[in-house]
Amino acid sequence: MREYWLELTKIKSRPSYGSVYAALPSKEILQRAIIALEMSGSYQPFYNVLAEVYGIESPGAYFDASQVPEDAIACYHPSKHAIYSKTKNMSRGTALHEFWHALEGRGRVIRDSNKEGREKNARDFAEACLRVLNS
Repeated sequence: MREYWLELTKIKSRPSYGSVYAALPSKEILQRAIIALEMSGSYQPFYNVLAEVYGIESPGAYFDASQVPEDAIACYHPSKHAIYSKTKNMSRGTALHEFWHALEGRGRVIRDSNKEGREKNARDFAEACLRVLNS
């Protein structure tokens, strides 16, 4: 546990991350987030673990299909600092994808100037986190 707090101290003092791969959390942090998810059955504790590591306020996690665009599964609302999902059982990949957008919204990662780039970065972050978890 001591190593976790030392790592947290280092991360909090860093500037924004310049790339998807520089922003990847450790396998241990991702495992803690998954344990929090599995114990609660909710993504709020999952986001709480990740948000603490990145030094941001945890985004809210809500199930409300009316807040999600028709062509999406979930979305991040920067003005509310909240992640909304159409289904109660959002995939881990989708949750990580939306968390990337929360990091963008809070200035912890560099935000691409165009929507396609932002979506690619979120997708790359989620896929890389899942690879770290499965390594």
